[in-house]
Amino acid sequence: MTFSNGNVQQLSLAKTANPQAFDLSAKHITWLKLTHLVKAPDSSSFPALTQLEAWGKEAFL
Repeated sequence: MTFSNGNVQQLSLAKTANPQAFDLSAKHITWLKLTHLVKAPDSSSFPALTQLEAWGKEAFL
């Protein structure tokens, strides 16, 4: 995951239909982007990330 402030953090995603949650340290950012996604080594021809939620708060400094 790459953040608008230039920081990069690696997440280990599991192949599951269940929700996965990751605690990230506090950052002042305006966007985030999933990068370097790698297909699982199986025969699925249509791998997909079905939903991404990013929770935070607006802070005016």
